[in-house]
Amino acid sequence: MSAKRWAQFISALAVFFCSINYAHATRQFCVSIRYSWQDAGVGEDYQTANPAGQWADRVWIVLKKDGTTYWSGYADSGATTYSCTPKLNAPTGSYVMWTTMAFKPRSGSYIFVRDTKTQADAGDWTWYSKDFGTLAQTSYQKMHTINVGYQYTTSWATTNVGAVVSRLGGSRDFGLRSGTLQIYADESVTGSFYDNDEQAVYVGYDSGYGDNYTSKFVVAHEIGHWVHHQLMGDYLNNYTDSANKAVCRCGYVGAGIDSHCLQSREFSGPAVGEGWSQFFATSVFNDPAGSTAWMAYYKKSLNFTNPNVNSPISPPRPISVIPSTRYRWLEKQGCDAADTGSEVDWMGFLYYLNNKTSNKYTFTELEGVFDEMCGGKCVQQVSDLPTWTNLSTAVQNVYPAGNKRDHFIDNGAAFGVDH
Repeated sequence: MSAKRWAQFISALAVFFCSINYAHATRQFCVSIRYSWQDAGVGEDYQTANPAGQWADRVWIVLKKDGTTYWSGYADSGATTYSCTPKLNAPTGSYVMWTTMAFKPRSGSYIFVRDTKTQADAGDWTWYSKDFGTLAQTSYQKMHTINVGYQYTTSWATTNVGAVVSRLGGSRDFGLRSGTLQIYADESVTGSFYDNDEQAVYVGYDSGYGDNYTSKFVVAHEIGHWVHHQLMGDYLNNYTDSANKAVCRCGYVGAGIDSHCLQSREFSGPAVGEGWSQFFATSVFNDPAGSTAWMAYYKKSLNFTNPNVNSPISPPRPISVIPSTRYRWLEKQGCDAADTGSEVDWMGFLYYLNNKTSNKYTFTELEGVFDEMCGGKCVQQVSDLPTWTNLSTAVQNVYPAGNKRDHFIDNGAAFGVDH
């Protein structure tokens, strides 16, 4: 893993496996989680408007003694610095703790982070076996520490993903609704994707980038698909659109990850859906009050002013999301066609729509426009495709006149998504 790639996303999470001693040989086993962030200097990370992390609301613990499950359940989350088992009459022996993080960024919304879907112990980290009789008679004893982002090992995947999920808490609205999302940080899976039937995100590996958990934008992007489905429903997602020019296709990004890319021409369903997830990831790591917004793209991409498919720019690449001169990518390349779009244009449009001017659209207001377009949550049928014609009609029905309507319509044209 190159130093440059690690520089794009360096997070640290320390986990402590503790024993708190009480009279009558009762013990509590505790886990403590810490997050820290260091920005790569491309402007996508900040601390003031969105604090560095939210505590995992619940931690599922499987405590094994001499290879047999001794206790399992949710740890007490009442403490601010650690979560513990109840007081246990734990006899001397060798103990191993397995844990799973459960975040609750909004009321009724849970996000679980696990290693693999089939993991027998329903946990992510194992600890060195310890002889209980040798534990020091102090309130805490640190047994193991994990520093995420500097080792290329399986155990680091869940901590990176958990650190990204931790950003969704706090006072900012990211559009989350009641529901449960499972995230599997599993490098044996090819690529990263959201499975709507399972309500699950898989963060895997691909030959074009490597381990996807090393990119915080990949992780946030896939969570964005879940949020999009909660708010808008589902569309027909046909990615097969052979654009008339190579600069509007993905032949240069690499085999196996070329079904879509930031600058490819896509039919309206995937253009909006993928553009939404790029916008969502950008929102997680940028200050909405800032005059600029950046995302680190994780596939090969083209120069915006002089694109050449024979010399694409390698990832990770900082991309300005709302440049003063809008990309209008398909139009400027002569690739625009009715009921199509590009991720880069929809990303910028949605970010600007959601964050800028006094007429900005909240997630609930965006949900209302799509609900108007589809007569409720969208489903996979032609009439529910988010074409510009359908969306512009819907927004004018919701906002028949005034600045709110104009903010949508005028910026659709400015960002080049109005076709």
